[in-house]
Amino acid sequence: MVCFNGERVLFRYKELLTLRRKIGMIFQEFNLLPNLSVLTNVLLGRLSYQSFWRQPFFSFSRADREVAMNALHKVGILPLARRKARELSGGQRQRVGIARALAQEPILLLADEPVSNLDPATADKVLSHFVSLCRQEQLSAVINLHSVELAEKYCDRILGLKRGEIVIDVLAGNLNERELSQIYSEDEN
Repeated sequence: MVCFNGERVLFRYKELLTLRRKIGMIFQEFNLLPNLSVLTNVLLGRLSYQSFWRQPFFSFSRADREVAMNALHKVGILPLARRKARELSGGQRQRVGIARALAQEPILLLADEPVSNLDPATADKVLSHFVSLCRQEQLSAVINLHSVELAEKYCDRILGLKRGEIVIDVLAGNLNERELSQIYSEDEN
């Protein structure tokens, strides 16, 4: 059984569509359409709010555009709304990905290695902004990071997985070498 936000998830189309709106995804590889504008890429986060027949035409309402523009403002790149995604730096592209997730108006953000393609200074800036934004918007986020240093710096709680099992569950700052070795040591078998 799978539960989300205290409710059992029913694997039926309509219920999954509703659930999908509540979970914003931020990808490692940005997953932007390079020939589309920044604004249109962010508007793609609103597709689940469109009727099935309007989706292929990217026909978005004025309200959808306002949500998207607000999301771009929140991530600090509103002036780039008309530029093509291919013209942006890696940090700017990741901010577009974050804005697209915010445009869904989710209650949970999932981020898969959101800064692995960025240089250390840009990664630090993007994660700092992301965490600040989550606190401001009162959004929960689950962030997959392979950098323990970044996890300890930006996360409240650290979970460590090994072979699909939780082997570490500590508050940030309480991680020790013994716990890290549970994840990173090789099994003798």
